[in-house]
Amino acid sequence: MTGPWEQLKLAARLGEPDSVPVALIVDSPWLPGYAGVDTRDYYLFPEKWLDINVGLLERFPDAVWVPGFWVEFGMAAEPSAFGVIPRFYPDRPPSIQPLIDDLEFWAGVEPAER
Repeated sequence: MTGPWEQLKLAARLGEPDSVPVALIVDSPWLPGYAGVDTRDYYLFPEKWLDINVGLLERFPDAVWVPGFWVEFGMAAEPSAFGVIPRFYPDRPPSIQPLIDDLEFWAGVEPAER
């Protein structure tokens, strides 16, 4: 018998796996709550992040976790490049705080020169 990932790939190719594969999404919005840890600790302490993810593999060895070991800073990482402030919380994913709330300000902004 092959492992869960191989079984999932076989089913995706319309093959006949030995058993029905199970694939579940795994990402950071729900993992800290599942593990009972502060969301900030999950993001800031790699050993805690690793322990939680390894724990999932051990508890559910027959499941495929997609996308796998991955930490998601949500919609806070990309906008931070444009000057917003990322905020971290004990019980939810990071979010952003705009530096300028007034949309009229942005209407008059010229594109940056190359």
